[in-house]
Amino acid sequence: MYQQIDIILVAASNLFCQSCPGATVNGVPAIFANTALTGCVASIGNCSRSTLWTNADCLACNGNTAQYAKANQTSCQATAPPSADVNCSAATCTTAGTCQAAPTTPSGLSWQNGSTSGKCAINNCPASTSLGLVAASDLFCQSCPGATVNGVPAIFANTALTGCVASTGNCSRSTLWTNADCLACNGNTAQYAKANQSGCQATAPPPGADVNCSAATCKTAGTCIAAPTTPQQQQLLLLLLQQTQQQF
Repeated sequence: MYQQIDIILVAASNLFCQSCPGATVNGVPAIFANTALTGCVASIGNCSRSTLWTNADCLACNGNTAQYAKANQTSCQATAPPSADVNCSAATCTTAGTCQAAPTTPSGLSWQNGSTSGKCAINNCPASTSLGLVAASDLFCQSCPGATVNGVPAIFANTALTGCVASTGNCSRSTLWTNADCLACNGNTAQYAKANQSGCQATAPPPGADVNCSAATCKTAGTCIAAPTTPQQQQLLLLLLQQTQQQF
């Protein structure tokens, strides 16, 4: 049984951290040595890599010395990357009411004139906007996105307005919902898309509709065309059996 390592180390290594991890953070195990080799940190990759850097990993690996991911995600830097320009209105961006109010947490967030005339941008994006916000908005998330997931940018505020999430549409829409978007927007409270895709719900949708295969028992291999191998082949086969066995 290992003992969790949270003390200051000297000459730590990834191998050591995999044997004696630090504290898990948001489900990410602390199995990599930080840049200074003084602790085991919760990063999704090792602290010497040159790809897929995020603000959260930069902060974990480097602390406040280089807590921001570069725009191309190749490494970390000490200064926050510029926020993205967004459209508000024709008024000056710093005028109250021109843009949707910036989140109240973390403090100090405000709108400023963007890099392009007529555009606005957040003055200083937080190290991470995937969680920990209060009163987030879609407009804020478009200027300071959260972590991209499977190629989907995190430019929409979740339902609780506490983070910017990777959904294919805004979290208040009434069409085209998928399970992935429901989970992103609502977490485990309503992670399943309704059958008509009009919204999300807490319970999984009902089993599939009855279909005709052959006179043999449904669970016998070859009776029906093989179910997809992803996701969860055995559950799909069981549901098919339950729905079709009454026909025979």
